Amino acid sequence: MRVCLDRGVANTEWSTLFLGTNVWHLTSSRSDHKMLLLEPRPGDRPPSCHVFRYEIMWEREEELGTIVENAWKKRNPGSDLGNLASALQIVTQDLKTWSKEKFGHVTTQLAQLRN
Repeated sequence: MRVCLDRGVANTEWSTLFLGTNVWHLTSSRSDHKMLLLEPRPGDRPPSCHVFRYEIMWEREEELGTIVENAWKKRNPGSDLGNLASALQIVTQDLKTWSKEKFGHVTTQLAQLRN
Protein backbone atom coordinates (compact mmCIF):
# COMPACT_ATOMS: atom_id res chain seq x y z
CA MET A 1 0.00 0.00 0.00
CA ARG A 2 1.29 3.43 -0.86
CA VAL A 3 0.45 6.26 1.52
CA CYS A 4 1.46 9.90 1.29
CA LEU A 5 1.80 11.51 4.72
CA ASP A 6 3.85 14.55 3.74
CA ARG A 7 1.00 17.03 3.94
CA GLY A 8 -0.09 19.93 6.09
CA VAL A 9 -3.79 19.95 6.98
CA ALA A 10 -5.88 22.69 8.60
CA ASN A 11 -9.59 23.22 9.13
CA THR A 12 -11.41 26.50 8.54
CA GLU A 13 -11.31 27.50 12.22
CA TRP A 14 -7.53 27.08 12.38
CA SER A 15 -7.01 28.91 9.07
CA THR A 16 -9.14 31.82 10.28
CA LEU A 17 -7.28 31.98 13.58
CA PHE A 18 -3.87 31.99 11.87
CA LEU A 19 -4.49 34.08 8.75
CA GLY A 20 -1.38 34.52 6.64
CA THR A 21 0.32 31.37 7.92
CA ASN A 22 1.96 29.23 5.25
CA VAL A 23 2.91 25.57 5.02
CA TRP A 24 5.83 24.85 2.72
CA HIS A 25 6.64 21.38 1.39
CA LEU A 26 10.42 21.24 1.12
CA THR A 27 12.16 18.66 -1.01
CA SER A 28 15.56 17.12 -0.46
CA SER A 29 17.78 15.11 -2.75
CA ARG A 30 18.65 12.87 0.23
CA SER A 31 15.13 11.69 1.04
CA ASP A 32 11.91 10.75 -0.71
CA HIS A 33 9.99 12.48 2.11
CA LYS A 34 9.05 16.13 2.12
CA MET A 35 9.79 18.26 5.14
CA LEU A 36 7.01 20.55 6.31
CA LEU A 37 7.87 24.12 7.26
CA LEU A 38 5.12 25.97 9.10
CA GLU A 39 5.71 29.69 8.71
CA PRO A 40 3.52 31.96 10.84
CA ARG A 41 2.85 35.46 9.65
CA PRO A 42 5.31 38.01 11.08
CA GLY A 43 4.53 39.04 14.63
CA ASP A 44 2.31 36.01 15.34
CA ARG A 45 3.84 35.04 18.65
CA PRO A 46 1.55 34.64 21.65
CA PRO A 47 2.04 37.57 24.06
CA SER A 48 2.90 35.33 27.03
CA CYS A 49 5.41 33.25 25.08
CA HIS A 50 9.01 33.84 26.18
CA VAL A 51 11.95 32.08 24.64
CA PHE A 52 13.97 30.06 27.16
CA ARG A 53 17.66 30.88 27.12
CA TYR A 54 20.32 29.03 29.04
CA GLU A 55 22.56 31.56 30.76
CA ILE A 56 26.30 30.93 31.03
CA MET A 57 26.37 32.91 34.31
CA TRP A 58 24.40 30.08 35.92
CA GLU A 59 27.46 27.84 35.65
CA ARG A 60 29.26 29.94 38.28
CA GLU A 61 26.73 28.73 40.86
CA GLU A 62 27.42 25.38 42.54
CA GLU A 63 23.73 24.68 43.04
CA LEU A 64 22.98 24.59 39.28
CA GLY A 65 23.63 20.84 39.05
CA THR A 66 21.34 20.17 41.99
CA ILE A 67 18.55 22.28 40.47
CA VAL A 68 18.73 20.37 37.18
CA GLU A 69 19.02 16.97 38.89
CA ASN A 70 16.04 17.58 41.19
CA ALA A 71 13.93 18.87 38.29
CA TRP A 72 14.85 15.82 36.19
CA LYS A 73 13.76 13.49 39.01
CA LYS A 74 10.23 14.97 38.84
CA ARG A 75 9.67 13.54 35.34
CA ASN A 76 7.43 10.62 34.47
CA PRO A 77 9.46 7.53 33.66
CA GLY A 78 9.40 6.48 30.05
CA SER A 79 11.47 6.69 26.93
CA ASP A 80 9.12 8.21 24.36
CA LEU A 81 9.47 11.74 23.03
CA GLY A 82 6.42 12.96 24.95
CA ASN A 83 8.05 12.04 28.27
CA LEU A 84 11.31 13.65 27.19
CA ALA A 85 9.52 16.86 26.21
CA SER A 86 7.66 16.89 29.52
CA ALA A 87 10.89 16.36 31.46
CA LEU A 88 12.60 19.20 29.59
CA GLN A 89 9.66 21.51 30.35
CA ILE A 90 10.02 20.73 34.05
CA VAL A 91 13.76 21.42 33.97
CA THR A 92 13.19 24.64 32.03
CA GLN A 93 10.53 25.88 34.44
CA ASP A 94 12.63 25.08 37.50
CA LEU A 95 15.64 26.86 35.99
CA LYS A 96 13.52 29.94 35.22
CA THR A 97 12.17 30.03 38.78
CA TRP A 98 15.62 29.52 40.32
CA SER A 99 17.17 32.18 38.08
CA LYS A 100 14.50 34.72 38.95
CA GLU A 101 14.96 34.05 42.68
CA LYS A 102 18.76 33.98 42.52
CA PHE A 103 19.53 36.76 40.03
CA GLY A 104 16.31 38.74 39.67
CA HIS A 105 15.50 40.40 36.33
CA VAL A 106 18.95 40.53 34.77
CA THR A 107 17.85 42.11 31.48
CA THR A 108 16.12 44.94 33.35
CA GLN A 109 19.18 45.44 35.57
CA LEU A 110 21.48 45.54 32.54
CA ALA A 111 19.26 48.09 30.80
CA GLN A 112 19.32 50.30 33.91
CA LEU A 113 23.10 50.05 34.14
CA ARG A 114 23.46 50.95 30.45
CA ASN A 115 21.29 54.04 30.93
